[in-house]
Amino acid sequence: MDENYQWGRSYLLTFKNPENGTIVQIDKLRMSFSAELYVNNKDNTDKGSISIYNMSDATVNLLDTRFGTMTLSVGYNGNVKQLITGDVINVQTSRSGNDKVTAFVLKPNFTDLTKTKISYSFPEEIYLGSVVKEIAKQLNLSFVDSTTGEWRQIKCQYGYPAHGTGKQVLDDIATTYSIEWKITSDNALVITDRYGFSGVEGEKTIVLSPKTGMLEHPFFDTEEISKSIGQSLNKKNEVFIEIKPLKPKKGGTPRKVKKYRARRYGVRVKALINPEMRPNSLFKVETDDSTFNDLFRVRSIKFDGDTRGGDWYMEVFGDAVEGVEFA
Repeated sequence: MDENYQWGRSYLLTFKNPENGTIVQIDKLRMSFSAELYVNNKDNTDKGSISIYNMSDATVNLLDTRFGTMTLSVGYNGNVKQLITGDVINVQTSRSGNDKVTAFVLKPNFTDLTKTKISYSFPEEIYLGSVVKEIAKQLNLSFVDSTTGEWRQIKCQYGYPAHGTGKQVLDDIATTYSIEWKITSDNALVITDRYGFSGVEGEKTIVLSPKTGMLEHPFFDTEEISKSIGQSLNKKNEVFIEIKPLKPKKGGTPRKVKKYRARRYGVRVKALINPEMRPNSLFKVETDDSTFNDLFRVRSIKFDGDTRGGDWYMEVFGDAVEGVEFA
């Protein structure tokens, strides 16, 4: 995003009620929000909260329902891009001084993931890709069939029983086969190797620098991760911590260790909001400190904004990637 366009905060909030077809759009009233997006929805669930100030009673009544979805798009000078879409799981109106504030809590795909039940037994020798493609279909999601990743070669030798809610089934698959799953803002299911990269060669890379909205000097941070025995470390940003021994079974038979702990290094950057930033997308840090100048993949991102306040920034955590060409 060019620095010349990071003025004039803009937003568009769209509410849809599937029960009666109601569509309400708001773009003029004061709005504040927070949104958290993650690369792996097994470990962390995307979520958002939106507050609108001084809506009319008639509009509040239209939106005060546990049914419906909200889409928040943000940007600059009227050029807005979708940031988060979610099912409205809570609505509350209260007073703050002279203002009436209506707050909404959003969770993307909440209904499909927690209410839709899956009961499907897949046949022997089926590829994991076919399994998750069918699950995506049952959850009303499109499926992004990437051309990269070791997970695509996995074959379920004895078939696979998929029973439970959408989230339970996807979490079970992720645990069994050491993969990550993510639902994108346009309702697509994406599968990657654990700590793998889903991008493609030549993917557009967002540059974060003082000229493009970087607000503070970046700093290194770490997260502790679990890896399967036999799964190699990324030499660029992972270090071994330990293998935790397991207690033997009651009869004294030793248990087979399947996991080990490692520490993954990454960078945290605070910058003005760029709605094009997404989990698993690429960004490049450019500062006068060459220590941080590298190519990273977004692991998590938090947005905070207020159309009439000081907040309008994002905090990005990314890990370094190797062997990726960027545009």
